[in-house]
Amino acid sequence: HGPLLVHCMAGIGRTGTFIAAHICLQRLKDSRTPNIKGTVEKLRTQRMKMVSNVSQYKFIYEVVQELENTLNFAKNSPNFDNKSVQQ
Repeated sequence: HGPLLVHCMAGIGRTGTFIAAHICLQRLKDSRTPNIKGTVEKLRTQRMKMVSNVSQYKFIYEVVQELENTLNFAKNSPNFDNKSVQQ
């Protein structure tokens, strides 16, 4: 996979939300803790106001929770194959 380009009108709110969600999902897939608050704080050191409102934070948490639920369901499945989750 090549580089990912994301942009919205101002390049902070929705863009930051998508980037933060993507980073957290990658961390979760790599069996690491998806530190949402820390991820957003790190993004904000590079560009002010990334993830600019509560609904955007909520969206990130919902996306991460959805993947967590899916991974937990898959791990409890008799046909679980960790390699397919990594793709």
